[in-house]
Amino acid sequence: MATLNIKDDTYERLARKAVAQNTTVEDFVEPVLDRLAETEPASAIRPPLGTATEREKAFAEWMAQVQKRASRYPAGFVIDDSRESIYDGCGE
Repeated sequence: MATLNIKDDTYERLARKAVAQNTTVEDFVEPVLDRLAETEPASAIRPPLGTATEREKAFAEWMAQVQKRASRYPAGFVIDDSRESIYDGCGE
């Protein structure tokens, strides 16, 4: 049987929930782990690169998803994606 290492805090929270359901931590988390093992995350399933038009369409769809998430950030938020910040401390 395999062993998983998890943070103590996480294990303690799981143990409290397991006790509340009169079961072990292993039995408590096994159904969730089974579901994770059965399904592949959507981000891992990538279609092969297509034509330029297909790539442009996929990029536009991705940018639409990005725009939908914009409300999660504070007003006026701008990420510093400058070359200087990305490569800061790389020993130039």
